[in-house]
Amino acid sequence: LDRYYTDLVPAEDVQRMRVIFSRFSNSNFEITKEELPELLGRLCFFLVTAEKCNQIAKESTQFEALDFNDFQDFYERYAHYERQNLHGRLKRWRPNPYAREDADFALQNIRQTMRPFSVVSTSNTMNDIREVAGLK
Repeated sequence: LDRYYTDLVPAEDVQRMRVIFSRFSNSNFEITKEELPELLGRLCFFLVTAEKCNQIAKESTQFEALDFNDFQDFYERYAHYERQNLHGRLKRWRPNPYAREDADFALQNIRQTMRPFSVVSTSNTMNDIREVAGLK
């Protein structure tokens, strides 16, 4: 979640990028622009579209294939785009004004909030949220 708060890419994320990049790269250690949406999906980005990947990839490099340095630049640009987009969505979100104030409703509201981001909250996650929020 660090990428939603800062432009800095943590060392752990760089390592994950290297592993996933190496799995998709060819013998020249390059990937094609067509592979970018799948790589971003495996790196847990929420708002992945082929059109936006192509647009940002064109800003990152003029070539059809990306080496790891080009991919890092692309990753940082895409993370910035997604961060801005998610922050905008969260600013526009408003809770239901007719909401009940009980814990179960609060948890249902969390599930509904996360659904547009393609995040499915499991029962274990909901129990963790209850515990952290002091709703148990």
